[in-house]
Amino acid sequence: MARQAYQYAIIGGGIIGLSTAYALQLRHPKSTICVIEAGPECGFGASWANGSMIHPSQATPWRDSHAPATDPALVRDIYQLAVRSSAILRARFNEFDIAPRHRREGCAKIYTDVSTLQTDQAKLQVLMALGLPTEFIDSSQIEKRLNISADGAVGAYIFPNDHSGPARLYCRHLAARLAAGGAKLMTANGAANIEGQDIMLQSGAIVAAQNIIVAAGSGSAALVNIAGQHAVRGYSRTFELPGHEPDFPVMPVMDDAAHMAIAPMGTHLRVSGGADPEPMNSPHHLDRHVIYDALEAYLRQRCPGLPLDNAPKSDWTALRPMSDQGPVIACLRDGLFVNTGHGHMGWTLSAGAADRIVDIINGAAA
Repeated sequence: MARQAYQYAIIGGGIIGLSTAYALQLRHPKSTICVIEAGPECGFGASWANGSMIHPSQATPWRDSHAPATDPALVRDIYQLAVRSSAILRARFNEFDIAPRHRREGCAKIYTDVSTLQTDQAKLQVLMALGLPTEFIDSSQIEKRLNISADGAVGAYIFPNDHSGPARLYCRHLAARLAAGGAKLMTANGAANIEGQDIMLQSGAIVAAQNIIVAAGSGSAALVNIAGQHAVRGYSRTFELPGHEPDFPVMPVMDDAAHMAIAPMGTHLRVSGGADPEPMNSPHHLDRHVIYDALEAYLRQRCPGLPLDNAPKSDWTALRPMSDQGPVIACLRDGLFVNTGHGHMGWTLSAGAADRIVDIINGAAA
């Protein structure tokens, strides 16, 4: 049976796994690294067509998709990690020469009822005390400031330090850097099991590693025991609208009550949203066409002047890994580590979480 040996093996080739591998490569350039990805290419799952937002403003931990936890120490940790990660991503966008047309500065959140606004204000007070800059605008300013319909809105918060960028394109840059540095990217051949320091692949081959890092998103729980992990399915519909960029919102706009967000990305406009939590690896029971149509209806409400009827569009869905207390970035035992459970903050936390798990790995080896 084929057996290959590496110093570091990362299970999962999405934004978290690739970021982890790249952080290892930067700090240990002479090490042998492999990334094991079940999909046809790296960045194909939850990183493929996410909402694009890098938003420390949303750095509250979560017990499930509807009831965020309020532990002040945990909020502080996630927010600080998100700020650190956001700064790394800004620098990487410049380093990778990702064109400005793919990026936007700031994110906003609109509110359509006073109770939702008041609930969110209580959460934001904690983050504002940690340094989060915010600006509240009333409904009369929404259309002018955000270039989006204020239909039914009672106000909005603008988060000027948030930003956005293309996770899919970023994943491709990471994969190219990793390959150029000698890392092995193993796609279309996922991990079936972990036995000691051996990873049994679905093909029957074995990868042996001194250090195994599980970063397989919602698939992580099938490989290692992670208490309280579950999944929330995310969806997006992306429209190609070249020439209509002036009619796009000026920045990504979230709507908590609707559980949807609209994000401009170059000549594309993406509307995304989530559904109720579902068990890991279970067949999805909701009619996806109904959800995509609801996303499009929301986009039509907020951007009524766009010619969506004849625009090319593409749909995407994937499971996002959640955990009871936010991201799980830890050593499980000698030589086995995990970096998962980032939920809606996966893109935002990716670079910072990668640095943190490498710190933990290096500390374990010291």
